[in-house]
Amino acid sequence: MLEDLLSAVPDTLTVDEVSELTGYHRRTILRYVQRKYIYAVNIMGKYYISKSSIINYLATDKAFKNTQKSEWHEDVILKFQTTK
Repeated sequence: MLEDLLSAVPDTLTVDEVSELTGYHRRTILRYVQRKYIYAVNIMGKYYISKSSIINYLATDKAFKNTQKSEWHEDVILKFQTTK
């Protein structure tokens, strides 16, 4: 479901693009990268995150248990629950 939802999204995104896409603050995305919840590659001081890494994180228990979800993330979970 997440792959279909994000099909139009480029394969690689910056932290700012992930932040805009998911509704999470860029500091939150950076924290997820630092904690290795989301895998990123640092090239010349700029992180690049693969779409598959975002999908992998959003599908984890850690993401579901996050009590401070963005509005976008809550909407995705609701869509997932209604498609079961």
